[in-house]
Amino acid sequence: MAQRKLKTMPTPDVEAIFGAFAAADPEPKGELDHVNPFTLLVAVVLSAQATDAGVNKATPALFALADTPEKMVALGPVAIEDKIKTIGLFRNKARNVHALSQALVERFDSQVPQTREALESLPGVGRKTANVVLNIAFRQPTIAVDTHLFRVANRTGLAPGATPLAVEQGLLEIVPESYLLHAHHWLILHGRYICKARKPECWRCPDPRLVPVRAENSGPEGELRADGVAEAPDLGYCGAALFHPHASQGLPMAETRFDVLTIGNAIVDVIAPIEDGFLEREGLVEGIMHLVDAERSAYLYERMPAHKQQISGGSSGNTAAGVASLGGRASFIGKVADDDLGDVFAADLARIGVHYGVSRLKDGPATARSMILLSPDGERTMNTYLGACHQLTPADIREEEIGAATVTYMEGFLWDPVEAKKAFVTAAHYAHKHERATSFTLSDPFCVNRYREEFLDLIRSRTIDIVFGNIEELKALYQTSSFHDAVQGIARDAELAAITMGADGAMVVADGEVITVPAYPVPDVVDVTGAGDLFASGFLLGYARGRDHRTALQAGCLAASEVISHIGARPVADLKSLAAENRVAI
Repeated sequence: MAQRKLKTMPTPDVEAIFGAFAAADPEPKGELDHVNPFTLLVAVVLSAQATDAGVNKATPALFALADTPEKMVALGPVAIEDKIKTIGLFRNKARNVHALSQALVERFDSQVPQTREALESLPGVGRKTANVVLNIAFRQPTIAVDTHLFRVANRTGLAPGATPLAVEQGLLEIVPESYLLHAHHWLILHGRYICKARKPECWRCPDPRLVPVRAENSGPEGELRADGVAEAPDLGYCGAALFHPHASQGLPMAETRFDVLTIGNAIVDVIAPIEDGFLEREGLVEGIMHLVDAERSAYLYERMPAHKQQISGGSSGNTAAGVASLGGRASFIGKVADDDLGDVFAADLARIGVHYGVSRLKDGPATARSMILLSPDGERTMNTYLGACHQLTPADIREEEIGAATVTYMEGFLWDPVEAKKAFVTAAHYAHKHERATSFTLSDPFCVNRYREEFLDLIRSRTIDIVFGNIEELKALYQTSSFHDAVQGIARDAELAAITMGADGAMVVADGEVITVPAYPVPDVVDVTGAGDLFASGFLLGYARGRDHRTALQAGCLAASEVISHIGARPVADLKSLAAENRVAI
């Protein structure tokens, strides 16, 4: 169904709607705990890419030691880090908090300034943060546009705009002066708790002008009738009526270009079987991914057996290939250099029908490659030179491409370089802005151990909607030796998790329910490289197409079973035909 253009509300309706908000909640409050304007400023800076609840858990101990700029400066960045380490991106935030405190002491006589321009001159403070502080601390009638408010303003037609600034300016023009002080609080709270991204609870909307079809098309379960939505010639203002929760677990029913878009390291794999003793001679641990430099990569290449197979790889690249083989529409974002291996990578994606439009790296390291050594038991030992793939930046993330994908999938390996990390968060922001789902894989236990707190924050803050991992990665995430305890942890923290269990199959954890399916039998396991990547491709395509969780699990397990039956991390058989043969309705 094509996206419908929303109508703009006339002034009387705007007046009535804000009157309804005011009647329901006359004095709305921000949800960040603070004791004075300075601690409010710090809390808002800390809340970027984190939940208010998560910030409120960390700040009491910090504010008990430092509730003024002087005390925060004396505390120092390291001590600030220690107090806020449960918050995502805490190291960078600690530096900003210390620097802005120092600036307040040196330039503003330790007082929080009361103009937007002065606030925006402080480290880590942007327009939204400045507007929040001006509104809450100094009761100025500003509009702070966050993700929730941006969604509500566009979805309802109150103030449609392509950017937060456009939405802010639109609301300033149309909101009656008597309601302006509290307007952004009402809209943020409405978006956070009622007009939610993927499951709007339209029956709770405070004013029928926003959802004129609610009486006949919604109920206490938040369900909108598909027939009423599809056939009604005029649905009023609210775009929430375009959502049907039974279609792909609440994903938008607008047209998309891609079922799945994946983002990750663009790597060319060099694969060869090895004899017993090779790993020991070279000082390598079996089954582990070793990061190597260009020199070590060349050394291992020379010592690998002569019969090598060279094929494009990379975790999320493999996932995109699996989606395409299953008959899905896939896109990949990752960085290669303008060199021979870059040509190989791009040509491989074009051949299998995966969209790839990222610009090549002209100056810098070469295209990434991984020397994959296959032991006689099928175990893989990877030696990866990351090269150009770690040069991915937010400039490579295009909003229109992310917004055109039903679900965006990212790999935990991408969380290493700072600029790639920013690209990761930017993609998540664009996906949610366009009301699409986000997902990522934990990638590797060592990766989890390095970034455990940040990964947990991505999950708990709902920056990520769907989590993928295997048993060991999940145990690492919750620092436990008990798989049961790890499952309980992810059930508590994640909206949806898909967990692989090797020969025991896979499980979904969602809404307090656990669903498991067995693995498909594989007579001869040749190479387990890419098993998790291909599982993700099957599950994600099932999710994107609105299949139930059990079917999505079966599709994932089937795709994984194919890839471990031969050398290489990408499917050889046509997965769409394989699914049909096994009656998996993907």
